[in-house]
Amino acid sequence: MNGDVCADFQLDAMLAFHRQQDRPVLTLMGTEAVHSQSVHFGCIVENKLTHQVKHYVEKPESYVSSLINCGVYILSPEIFNIIATTIKAKTMDDLSEDFSTLSNSSSRRVSRQRSLSGASVSETLSLENDLITRLAVTGGAYVYYTQGWWSQIKTAG
Repeated sequence: MNGDVCADFQLDAMLAFHRQQDRPVLTLMGTEAVHSQSVHFGCIVENKLTHQVKHYVEKPESYVSSLINCGVYILSPEIFNIIATTIKAKTMDDLSEDFSTLSNSSSRRVSRQRSLSGASVSETLSLENDLITRLAVTGGAYVYYTQGWWSQIKTAG
């Protein structure tokens, strides 16, 4: 659960929903938002019959969906394999980018700054931007819809 949300929901019902799905990796809690406010949250496009996440965009620039991510998650152990695969893919992307731009002196400076900062892009993962978006494409992500009270503690955006 994200630390900046407060909600009234039944965790046992969400867990039962997660376990009923076909090979679930991640279940996220979603709720409806006002059209104009939805762009301040992660937006979900789901298969209405199966509740499988088909598309996910974190804080989109334009309207995607009024179904938003509440920041409450249930993860299966399979998520660790997906994390490892995603880290490997990001590392390969970083290496490919570094090699392809090696002759450009400004890109050498960027690479040095990246390594001096202590953490390269491939060493960080975002649940929303890296994992949920990937699972929306490959399958295994589901949305548990709640009509219960939910609020972000800070101002969205």
